[in-house]
Amino acid sequence: MSIRKSAAAIALTAGVALGGFAAAGPAAATPQNGLVNVHTADILSGNQIIVLQNVPVSLAATVCGLTTNVLSNQLLSGNHAVCLTKNTPLTKSWVAYS
Repeated sequence: MSIRKSAAAIALTAGVALGGFAAAGPAAATPQNGLVNVHTADILSGNQIIVLQNVPVSLAATVCGLTTNVLSNQLLSGNHAVCLTKNTPLTKSWVAYS
């Protein structure tokens, strides 16, 4: 009788473990929401540089001198936001979704 209980316990544990892996697969494949990139472009040459990559909106807002709400609203309305504090006469900067 104890062998059957042990076999049942092993089968149950293996089933739960494999079920856990199966459930984790789709979650890992979903895109990460809330992460953004901060870009800078040289106006004369057109070269673009990603200054910050895959950072939270709150960090990008701090770097750009904006509040998180303002940056979020700009991203939601146009899929990018102007990063005014990083703009110079020769460069333009913006934030976009990752």
